[in-house]
Amino acid sequence: MFLSSESLASEHAAQLEQKIFTRILQAITHHREPYYVYYHGKRLPVGLKNNSKIRLVGNPEAAEVIIIGSSRFSSRFSALNKPILTLDYEQLKRYANAVGAYFWQKGRPNIVMIRSRLDKAKISLPSDFDRYIDNTIW
Repeated sequence: MFLSSESLASEHAAQLEQKIFTRILQAITHHREPYYVYYHGKRLPVGLKNNSKIRLVGNPEAAEVIIIGSSRFSSRFSALNKPILTLDYEQLKRYANAVGAYFWQKGRPNIVMIRSRLDKAKISLPSDFDRYIDNTIW
């Protein structure tokens, strides 16, 4: 069986993204899997697909965390008392209850969490997240 380096890199990226999503959700919810997530967007990120630790729910009210992958703003999520994780830094600016963003930039994963929003949502992250916490949105 022949595997190209491109398919191996793609598989590695998928595993990395699954680990990142799982770790962020564990930090936000403070419990072990499964994590109940509502995803809003066109294409489901590879890190959420076939992830045994994440349960995708069809209703945002049933979710512990809402993940926004769409570039279109939807005010219905702002009205919910649920932490939001965006997959686009610009969306982090738009949603007042977005506690953080996870996005790829220049081929690398980036995590940004906003201290005031974490405090407002009463979310305390483990110390290994300290380097991802910003006081302001850039």
